[in-house]
Amino acid sequence: MLDTTAFNASLKNIYEPGIREQLNEKTTLLDLFTEGDLSQYEFQGAQLIFDLHSSRDYSGVKYVPKDGGLPTAGSQGTTNLTIPIASIFGRIQLSERVMKVSRTDKGAFIRAMDLAQKGIVNDLSRQRNRALAGYGSGTLATISSGTNSTTQTVTAPGGVTGATNVVRFLKVGMVIAITDATGVTVRTVQTISTVGTTTIAVPNAVNTTTGDLISLGTNSLGVNEASYNDESMGLLGLVDATTYVTTIFGLNRSLAAN
Repeated sequence: MLDTTAFNASLKNIYEPGIREQLNEKTTLLDLFTEGDLSQYEFQGAQLIFDLHSSRDYSGVKYVPKDGGLPTAGSQGTTNLTIPIASIFGRIQLSERVMKVSRTDKGAFIRAMDLAQKGIVNDLSRQRNRALAGYGSGTLATISSGTNSTTQTVTAPGGVTGATNVVRFLKVGMVIAITDATGVTVRTVQTISTVGTTTIAVPNAVNTTTGDLISLGTNSLGVNEASYNDESMGLLGLVDATTYVTTIFGLNRSLAAN
């Protein structure tokens, strides 16, 4: 009898067209920031300057009795906010062959070029969304217990004290830089190989100190670079007093007048 078992070699696998997205591509915070700003501001030049009306003329106002003296004239106060340009770049690389073999629906579910281009745009947006929740440092986490090892224990996600989901910004395949607490000395730039509950692992052992910083990194120019203090200012820095950002865009917010 010819049944499905006997006929199995002649049965086809049916492939549905297209590719199904399984990643969360939402960037709610970024959408709120850019809804009107993209058309309102086009960055040119070295930096953006806002002039602020920063203080009142408190001495120039007074209730005056009949034939009384007028108040002492003061002045309104102004100051500048100096906003630097924060640049984020994405980079893709495809072989000539993969572009050829994926150029039609017959050969692939999606064009390799389309996947790479659309994917990197979404990945850029996700990193911008993360940065806009921070305070401009670019810190993804800190080293909680220094050691000379391929496995490093981390804490303080986003550079903020906390022990909940401390690896939330660290992903397998991410190229990171580990620096000292000042962000100046780069100890290593490596690719994360595994992520645990409170740890990450990299291919080569690195000698860290408690409090070292983890940020995005690269060695594409032949030297190890971190992205510490290169990110755009985020909500935490904007609404902060002086816990994370004392001087914001040139304005010292620790002064009573500010």
